[in-house]
Amino acid sequence: MENEIKPRNVAILIYENVEILDFTGPFQVFSVGSRSGKDFNVYTVAQHATSVKSFR
Repeated sequence: MENEIKPRNVAILIYENVEILDFTGPFQVFSVGSRSGKDFNVYTVAQHATSVKSFR
């Protein structure tokens, strides 16, 4: 019997004035390294369910 490995959850925190690279970099690394979602379930989280502006 083969052991099925469940994907690990990776939450990336976003916040007001976040640098775009601060969340897109980790998001891309975990997504690309995930083998089509088999290793990592990558998503963003924030303190409030409202729009967040990034720093330019």
